[in-house]
Amino acid sequence: MLTSFVDGTNTMIELNSVCNCLGFLPDTFGCHGIPTSPETAVEDFKLKEDGGVLSSYKTVEFSPGMAPGVFLIVTSDKKEVRDLMKFLGFGDGPNYLLFRPYHLTSLETPITIYNAVIENEPTIAPLHGQVADTVSVAKRDIKKGEYLEGIGSDKVFGKLTDHTRSIKEDLLPIALITEKTKAIVDIPKDTVINLSMIELDEEATITKLRRRQNSMKL
Repeated sequence: MLTSFVDGTNTMIELNSVCNCLGFLPDTFGCHGIPTSPETAVEDFKLKEDGGVLSSYKTVEFSPGMAPGVFLIVTSDKKEVRDLMKFLGFGDGPNYLLFRPYHLTSLETPITIYNAVIENEPTIAPLHGQVADTVSVAKRDIKKGEYLEGIGSDKVFGKLTDHTRSIKEDLLPIALITEKTKAIVDIPKDTVINLSMIELDEEATITKLRRRQNSMKL
């Protein structure tokens, strides 16, 4: 589990949920992930024409310099909103940082479970359907006949991309890897793995559900 955090896979999966909820996409394959800080994030995550790295708004991002906190960068075209944000100390705009410097996982998770099971209220839900996928990339050279293992292994890590690309290129969602997923060709390090390179466990429930989901074009 620790490896899945360090190699970025867990971050990709969490952002994947945000994409499917909000309809946002990563600005680039796997996000930019540039180093930043609460003091510089607004400047770093600006549009390219304004001197930042982003091609558009409505994207998901992460930065090692913001961990373990969570952040949003927001904007508004309304003068009254900008005036209020400046008054509240968020700067001159047009972009503003909302930052919480902690993420209390062990406390938040049981609350999420309670809300879902007892109150029937989701913390996050895929309101926009399958917008993004976390696909598999070879962490090292994988030989034909090797079993891939999965999240947190020494063989693959996940990167976030849009679902349209995933379907078009027949890419392997990392969550489909089971103990029976096998490479049927040599796969060089850093290859984005597609389904022609591997043999899935067709009897696994997750495989059957994904095949059904794809057929329904959700």
